[in-house]
Amino acid sequence: MRRLLVLAAPALLSFACPEAPPPDNTEDQRVNIPDAPAESDGFQLVGPEITIPAGGDKMWCWVPEFTPTQDKLIKEFQTFQGASGHHLLAMRSVIPRQPGELFDCTTQEGMVSIEPLISPNSQNKEGTVNLLSDDFAIRLPANTQIVMQSHYVNTRPNPIIIRDAANFIYLPPDEQRIEAQYLVVNDGELAIPANNEHYTHTTDCVIEQDELQFAAMTGHMHEWGKHITIEAIPAGGAASTIYDVPDWTAKFRDAPPVTHLPLAEPVVLHHGDTLRVTCDWLNDTDDTLRFPNEMCDAVFVYYPALPEGFLLCGT
Repeated sequence: MRRLLVLAAPALLSFACPEAPPPDNTEDQRVNIPDAPAESDGFQLVGPEITIPAGGDKMWCWVPEFTPTQDKLIKEFQTFQGASGHHLLAMRSVIPRQPGELFDCTTQEGMVSIEPLISPNSQNKEGTVNLLSDDFAIRLPANTQIVMQSHYVNTRPNPIIIRDAANFIYLPPDEQRIEAQYLVVNDGELAIPANNEHYTHTTDCVIEQDELQFAAMTGHMHEWGKHITIEAIPAGGAASTIYDVPDWTAKFRDAPPVTHLPLAEPVVLHHGDTLRVTCDWLNDTDDTLRFPNEMCDAVFVYYPALPEGFLLCGT
């Protein structure tokens, strides 16, 4: 395993060794390293070189050497991937990890020790991803152990070699934004029976906080998904649909529709209210589909951020 290198520019933190030609028959999808922000404006992370075999569908998690020494508000998270890239996410580890660690986080076992940190403002092969609007910033707490997750689906006939990069842009002291955070509704015990033409699953999240204001939301399923809805249900009241994608397609796996709400008209839920996420699938395989090969998730931006920060509802 390569050790992390801190390169000459103090804002650039990288696994990468000097670039060499890829092996014969291996397609080079290493991203061209973009300009790094000035040290006062943010920082850049550059990932390891990873070879993914033909037909490989993998999520690799890599641990940079960088650890923030003070709290910073992040206004923008830019990601850069090769042509077969599906997403690059910034996560945080909930267990101690070694800087330079590289691990397969494709399975549930690989994912349970990480949680979302900030959603990207980026483009991938399926479209634009932008959950965080210009009204908000996300706090990067001091001593956070960042874990970057690179997801690639190699449909090429040959192996590919990858190297991803990301820029984190600080909120300037003279710019005012609202500090927001994320709530994720997830059911890790999902099981979709084999050869099932129409399977529906519902996950309920009962709000435990006094009040949550939602500025944006998106659903998440994979390529077997067909329909996803999110409902807000006041305690003792009637459900109202706040997100609905009736014709889910495989491309939405990595560029799902996002609903942004104006600051003057947020969705507001209180203690005892419920968020209900309902997903429909067509499983045309001979196997039971389980998390994380298929998912029924919803991600919300809420504000103002509570002291507990990121909220997970479900398993």
